[in-house]
Amino acid sequence: MTSLSQAVSIANGNNTSFTLDLNGKTVDSLGNIAITHEGTGMLTIADSTNTNLGKITSRMPSSDHGTIVLYNRSGGLTITGGTIENTLGGGSRVIHSRFGSNLSISGGKLESHGGVVILNADGGIVTISGGEVRTTDSMAVYYLGHGKIIVSGDSLITNEHQYAGGTIYLHHLATATALASLEILGGTIENTHINGNAIEAGANRNIAVQSGSSIVKGGSHAMSKAPTLNNVTVTASVYHDGSHPVPTYLPGDITTYKYLQFEPFIAPSTLTGTAAISNTTPRIGDVLSGSLEGGNNTGTLSY
Repeated sequence: MTSLSQAVSIANGNNTSFTLDLNGKTVDSLGNIAITHEGTGMLTIADSTNTNLGKITSRMPSSDHGTIVLYNRSGGLTITGGTIENTLGGGSRVIHSRFGSNLSISGGKLESHGGVVILNADGGIVTISGGEVRTTDSMAVYYLGHGKIIVSGDSLITNEHQYAGGTIYLHHLATATALASLEILGGTIENTHINGNAIEAGANRNIAVQSGSSIVKGGSHAMSKAPTLNNVTVTASVYHDGSHPVPTYLPGDITTYKYLQFEPFIAPSTLTGTAAISNTTPRIGDVLSGSLEGGNNTGTLSY
């Protein structure tokens, strides 16, 4: 294990992109920031052991900072593996993007033991296409200003606490000209607490579910407002486990649903061609069969 007495700093003006391979090792920054990224390049954090045993950990207390702090709108962070955590709790952060740096997570695990995992203060795009984002208390993803969150793939974003902001919180106090949006194309967003909610969004925040397979569920409710749907079907239930789905999903009942499952909409097939019935003098009880030829279809029809 490597212990840090001060943050590893990528200086302002540094436009170099590089990869930090944890290789199964642990970097402990104790009560300090582990990495400060002020440059314009892309920092990639990976773990070539593919076990997520490689770890960056801190007990950084200040809500203005975190285990990793991003400062430059032109720079960014990509996480493909390893574990990044803050074990302090109460008011702590794992990743704090202060000025709209882009963040991409395709693997690994981000975890807070009582604080916010990802705090985005001012714009930028957070893309979560894989891996796990977990908090035991507070919010997993907290958006204060404008920008976009994109959730897809097999990602898991989870919360174990009833915090009012939910697992993903699109803050409602920012002005109408600074809109934050959530786009769901896949993955699972959940709150496992009996009184917890998965997605909380203010009136001027947008939620869109695009074509893809995804699940949103919470012990209290799955979403605080109805999403815009694009080429998906919805299975809704007032039970957290998705049992006993309602006959018809109604946007106006959104806060009553504890489970929402979205699947790609598949338009019904249209058969074209001509059918010939083999038995032209059928009697009651006869099984009729015929063939379909022409168009884009061939085969046998049974009646």
